[in-house]
Formats: sequence, C-alpha cells, structure tokens
Amino acid sequence: MTRRRRWPPDRIRAFQEARLRSLVERSFAHVPYYRRLFEQAGLDPADIRTIEDLPRIPISRKSDYCAAPLEDLVDQRKNQNTYRLERTSGSTGIPMAIPVSRRQHVLRGAVLYRGRRDAGARLLDRSLTVGSLHTATPSLLRRTFSTTVRLNRSCPLDQGIEMFRRYRPHNLAGLPTQIEIFAEQVRKAGLTDFRPRRVLLGGETLSPQARARIQDTFRAPVRMFYGSWEFGFIACECREGRGYHLISDHVLVECLRDGRPAEPGEEGELVLTALSQNVMPLVRYGIGDLAVPAPRPDCACSLPGPTLHAITGRQDDILTLADGRRVTPFLPTEPLFRIDQLRQYRVTQEAPARFRVDYVSDSDLPEHCLQEIRAFFSENLQAEHTEIVRVDHIPPDPSGKIRRVISLNKR
Repeated sequence: MTRRRRWPPDRIRAFQEARLRSLVERSFAHVPYYRRLFEQAGLDPADIRTIEDLPRIPISRKSDYCAAPLEDLVDQRKNQNTYRLERTSGSTGIPMAIPVSRRQHVLRGAVLYRGRRDAGARLLDRSLTVGSLHTATPSLLRRTFSTTVRLNRSCPLDQGIEMFRRYRPHNLAGLPTQIEIFAEQVRKAGLTDFRPRRVLLGGETLSPQARARIQDTFRAPVRMFYGSWEFGFIACECREGRGYHLISDHVLVECLRDGRPAEPGEEGELVLTALSQNVMPLVRYGIGDLAVPAPRPDCACSLPGPTLHAITGRQDDILTLADGRRVTPFLPTEPLFRIDQLRQYRVTQEAPARFRVDYVSDSDLPEHCLQEIRAFFSENLQAEHTEIVRVDHIPPDPSGKIRRVISLNKR
C-alpha cells in the first residue's frame, strides 16, 4: 500500500479498473441487493469495464441499504460470513449497521496509518486523541496501542490537560469541535508549553476561524482528514495547503452536480465506491457529503491522484432560505466566531425565516452583541425572528460531534 502511493496515474487507473471489474462481478454474483439493482437497470457485469462506465450503475443511498434485510446486502459466500456489525453514529438521523470482517478492519487501519504518514506523522510518534470531554470523573484513559493514548468522553478537562502535559504527544487528534473546546481550556489556563508537532482533525468540517484559533493556541500546523463509518479513511489534507488528496487506490470518488461530474471549483455531491473486498460491497454510494473538485495540481508534496479543493459539509446541513436560496452552514456562524465570550454555540433553523441560537457562556451576552447577531441573520439569512438563548451545555451527538448548525427546514 505504501508503494502504491507513489505509482504514476496510469498505473493507479489500471489498478482501479481491475478492482472495479472484480467488484461488480462479485457483487452481481453473490449479493442479492446488487443483483436486483443491476437487473432493474438492465445491466450485465460485462457492461462495466472502465471508470467511464461507472455512471451506468444507479446510485444507492443509506435509506436504500436500511430498507433491505442485512442478508441481501452481504456477500453470500461462506468464507465471507465472519464479521461484526459496526453502527454509524446516526448523526444524519439514519443510523446504519455496517458488517466489517477482521481483514477489512485491519486494512482500514493500514489505510489510516498511511494517511497519517501523508500528513507528516511517523510510526513511533506519540499521539493523544481527545474524545468528547465532559465534567464526570470515571476512567480517564483508554490505551489503543503503545504510542497512542485516547481521552475517554468522561475525562474531565483539567485531567485531560494534565495528561497532555505529562504525555507530551507529537500528534494531537480529534473532532474539530472537541479540539476547539480543549484549546479554549488551554488558553484559559494560560499554558504556553502545549506544543504538539501537528494537530490532526476529522469527522466534521472546519471553518477558517476555528483553524486559526487552534493553530494559534498550539502553534502547530492543522491537517484535516476526511472519512466515514462506511468507508473508513478517504482523503487527507495536503501538507502544502492545496486541498485534499484522495486515497484513490482504496475508494473511487465521484463529485456530481445534477447527475454530471462537477467542474473544478463547482460544488457537488460525493458518490463513493469501495475498491477493497468488503463483506458488504458499496458501489456508487451517495454519502450525502458536499465537496468542490480541484484541477489536478503539480503538488510540491508529490502525492499522486485527484484532489478536492474543499469538503464543504453535508447536504442535510445546507440551509434553504425563505426565497429558496441555498447557503453554506458556515454563514450563520460568522457573527458568533467573533465573540470570544462564547464557549459553545448551536444555530437551529426552525423554519425558513426563523432561527434559534443556543450558546454557552459564563455570563449573558451584552445587548449590543445580541443586536449584531439578529441584524446579521436578518440581512444575510432573511430571518424574521432570531431567538438567542444562553444554555448550560450543548450535548454532542452519539458520535461525539457537536453540530454547529442544524436545519429543520427540509424542502
């Protein structure tokens, strides 16, 4: 796998197409769901020979897999029947069970290791992963392997800071929202000796403002990873700041807008195909994430393969305003990023022109801040009513993610 990272594009493409042909033949022969899908579309496995043939296969979505019995989704051969079920976080509202074999689990770990290496991490680096930090006090740590320590969700923040100081990790990793909370505690404590070599983030989108705050706190470069429960690791942020390098020998990535390939610089939905031999094949899976493709750069980091300019969030998080215009979920957070007093916040679009802002702070926001937030929402989001409420805590999703923006306005 490490050698493949340096293959030239034509060799990678030949590898992808060989894997794709094998995947399609295997899925048609041994997976009832895909046999029905192909037959309904009037397709034969021999029709899919190259990457250009891939769009002939209908797109499947999470709701399609959840509606089918598990036995119709998995490879029916006896040597494929040993697996465990891993459940997605359900942060999109639809939890899903993914059957994963031991071989598949090990492969995902190897792909992740290679991605961390692409981001500059080394095999024997000490890594500290920050989970969802609360104020309870059960078990502090869970060790995964010799060079990695994970802070449990129940780890108190002050103990987490002490562990950071004692362990002195080369890599600080976690969800962006959780690392932001951790960084805030570091700033409040006035600590100046928190100097990891790099901060590795994933699982959520990262705003430019949050990136700047994390980098300023730890004085270390921030590298974003993109992955999912269904596919594992998919892309890593370029060390030269030129978007995301796709793990193209592991996952085929399409970025589609209105059913056609999105142009460079144009936002589209990601449709993914897993090239590895999974117990449950995933062929043209519409994952619901939005991204912007980039032209092929001559990147100074020398990693091959296609790149994404940006991963902009989930399709479900896009806000539809009163006039039908769709905007990025980053927009309603702009006036909130500028308020240092806020520890956490969440914006909920309850209706096209109705918003609620929950925030966590040591004291109520002054009236001029409230007026500025309402004015921004009125001018930029066509809000007729914006309710702003101070709360004690904003709970994370089961995955540990703290969603900054939620839209209940589905059109």
